[in-house]
Amino acid sequence: MKILDYAKRIGGEEAIMRVKGLIENEFRSCDFLRRLSITFDRNYGKFFFATIPDEVLVRLLNSPPVDCYLMEALYTMSLAPLPETVHFAQCAGKKAVYDLEAMIINIGSGNFDPNSRLHLELEYSRYRSSAEFSRFRDEGTLSFGAADFCYFSKLPWVEGTDVNLGQGERDYINITAAEAADVFRVINEKKASSTNPLLVIANMRYGSYFVVGPMEGLISDLGAYVVHEYVSSFDLDKYPEFRAYLSSGTLDFIEKNRPDVLVVDGTTCPGNVSLSRFPSAMLAYIREFKEAGYSISFWHPMLTDLIMVGKTMMGKDDFKGGDRELTVVCANSIGGSYSGALFDDPEKYCIRACLGFTRNGLSVAPVSMDVDSFVKAVQREMMPLIIEDIQKAAATSALSA
Repeated sequence: MKILDYAKRIGGEEAIMRVKGLIENEFRSCDFLRRLSITFDRNYGKFFFATIPDEVLVRLLNSPPVDCYLMEALYTMSLAPLPETVHFAQCAGKKAVYDLEAMIINIGSGNFDPNSRLHLELEYSRYRSSAEFSRFRDEGTLSFGAADFCYFSKLPWVEGTDVNLGQGERDYINITAAEAADVFRVINEKKASSTNPLLVIANMRYGSYFVVGPMEGLISDLGAYVVHEYVSSFDLDKYPEFRAYLSSGTLDFIEKNRPDVLVVDGTTCPGNVSLSRFPSAMLAYIREFKEAGYSISFWHPMLTDLIMVGKTMMGKDDFKGGDRELTVVCANSIGGSYSGALFDDPEKYCIRACLGFTRNGLSVAPVSMDVDSFVKAVQREMMPLIIEDIQKAAATSALSA
């Protein structure tokens, strides 16, 4: 019988095909697979071959263990055949099951060591086989950083932490920071091009939390005056004539200084994806500043001549002619390479569960217990990325000048 025939019995044909060229003695390897088919059922066989690294498989095929203690221990305990697990079980011999069980109990009793490769492998086996973590496996756990052992070993420590950012959140942070850096450059160019006072309105919540908030100090250092106001897109969708009720401090600043103004926000709603889209809340700002004699301009990463503000279509140059200018800034939208305001409605991120480690090994923890903590954690992560982006762009511009 050929080696692939033996492999098919226990779901290992794909793995054997990958390493077939490295097999030194096919007869000896066939006998090893025959013995596996006697020890394993097909379900564990599939698990075994799905998790075994090629180098471990080649070693076992070329130098099969004489006894059955290793394979019985792996099968009995539903362990993945990872390098340290295999080595430990082979060294333990007859005591493999007993010693591995003792180590797993020790981990669960509060002695997990994230620096121990064997501890990590044993917890990875629990992740791959336990019903406790089935929903993470079913969801495709890449967003939680545990798609394979390499990602798994880098899961965060979640014991005693207020916020637990997984790989998915960190990917979003990288994108959001780059979008914020683009907005900083818009503000910087506006400030540099005019001697007029400059007011930056961060519309709550997205524009305040995830665009202006992380870099407010940098914006203030440019000489701009930063405020945070709340105009709800939900209100404007329901009541199109809703007014922008700015705080008394902001109104006083506008009255005394007659500044140019940038109002910053983001949106997750696609609308007409062929046109640049701005959140509905911007309709209220446009109305207020148009009535105050302001010219209105727009900035968007993919600005089109016709734009959508909420459900209203208009031209980007429809409101020109004032002695001061309101620039409506949408940090992100949907279309092209843009996927929208990724952290909009942060509550939905807080209620997520994520995987991480504690003294007891692999555990499930909430991403955050509250919105404020989540927002502050994201802002802390964004800040150095924004600075790095700004500095790189400035260096590139200087070289090309």
